[in-house]
Amino acid sequence: MTVKTGVEVVGVKEAIKGLRKIDPELRKQFNRDVKAIAAPVIDAARANYPQMPLSGMTRTWTQRGRSLFPWSQSAVRRGVTVKIDTASFTASVHTAATNNGAFETLDKEDFLGVMAKCPRYALPGARWYISPAGYHASMQRLDLAQGGNASVANGFGLTFLGYPVTLVHVMNSTLGTDASKIKVLFGDMAMAGALGLRQGYALRVSQERLVEYDQTLVTGIVRANAVFHSLGSTTEAGPVVALKTAS
Repeated sequence: MTVKTGVEVVGVKEAIKGLRKIDPELRKQFNRDVKAIAAPVIDAARANYPQMPLSGMTRTWTQRGRSLFPWSQSAVRRGVTVKIDTASFTASVHTAATNNGAFETLDKEDFLGVMAKCPRYALPGARWYISPAGYHASMQRLDLAQGGNASVANGFGLTFLGYPVTLVHVMNSTLGTDASKIKVLFGDMAMAGALGLRQGYALRVSQERLVEYDQTLVTGIVRANAVFHSLGSTTEAGPVVALKTAS
């Protein structure tokens, strides 16, 4: 019987890569912190392995020079570890043409390449995600070059190449040469991940807290978490494709 179990943390690849460049020691500390956080789960999993599951496992069995039996509780427990997966999703990344290393130099063919790489099943709910600065320096520039403002479709918001555009302030906003950087995302986020509410929206009002200032205190709290589970692989594009500038 083979039992596989694991704790998966998604989205740490870029953080680990950055830490390795900035401070290798900090990256090592990051790994130690991850292992410390997962330690209670690992210990609980190890404790569940019995001394001897079946009597037949006391027999000696060697295959291809590897000892499979007798059963070793200590060896099995050592196999329960924390693994930090930094797998690449290269099939979900489209690299811009040579010399297109900035928002200002991206062309229509770069964006069309992203759309062509996006799986057909993700197109009905697809949209563009880009920073405001990036939008004005690339998408709107290309639209205006066609002789008019084709970005606004009848008052229904920004569009580009037939798909809606969402402006994301936290995305890359660097203007000028910025080689090998993810600049734009395109696809269906609902297919790539899930958003869950840890705590529903709660609103509280207090007229006493700031009474000396003749003010009313209003607080609102909501807790949510997003997990992206389908980002593609090195051979298959996921429902969201990224546009990266040329190196």
